[in-house]
Amino acid sequence: MTNILFVHNNFPAQFGFIAKAAVAQGHRCAAIASSTGRAMPGVPVEKWTAGRSSSREILRDAIRAEADLIRARAAAEVAIRLRDQGLEPDLIVRHPGWGETIYLKEIFPRAR
Repeated sequence: MTNILFVHNNFPAQFGFIAKAAVAQGHRCAAIASSTGRAMPGVPVEKWTAGRSSSREILRDAIRAEADLIRARAAAEVAIRLRDQGLEPDLIVRHPGWGETIYLKEIFPRAR
């Protein structure tokens, strides 16, 4: 059995069919998402909440980077809580486009 962590701000999104197959094969699954994420059978979702949005006076070229780091920090807080509760994923299936996974390698160093 493999422990799989899905990370997508709108889980299950395009990962739904993969998550469904993983659960059917007996893998232990969990997901991290924003408030728009939804649980599915066999895949509980822990939701992150950003404490703020991008700064109004930030350099225009840095707006997206700051937004990604804000989401990364919020997702990292959820990941740390899950790790402290015993989650140790073997595999992280992630969407790289929103920044949420920036810190996950430090939190789960053994995960692929």
